[in-house]
Amino acid sequence: SRSERRALEAARTAGVGVRAVRQDALQRDFRPVAEVVAPKPTAEIRVEGRVFNRETGAADTTYKPTGGQKRKHQINHLAFQYQQQASELDQRGRSGQKSKAETYGRYGW
Repeated sequence: SRSERRALEAARTAGVGVRAVRQDALQRDFRPVAEVVAPKPTAEIRVEGRVFNRETGAADTTYKPTGGQKRKHQINHLAFQYQQQASELDQRGRSGQKSKAETYGRYGW
């Protein structure tokens, strides 16, 4: 706008280091992080859990959580769920971080 141009001109004449930046130039210089797709695990996921068996009165070992364990958010179900989603979580963590060059290119610091 006209008032912004006047303020810039006044700052330049006063010796203040002012630099005009256009938004389209910033957008053109900014490049998004390349996405890396992590492969899904091919092996079967096995998380060992111990469950009390009422019939025998002993603890049995299971490798997959039951529906009740899933519904009640028991620790062996949560561990199984983490193992299933580990590659996705790792991918999500990496894609959120930008390199120093990209940050400098966008913000200048």
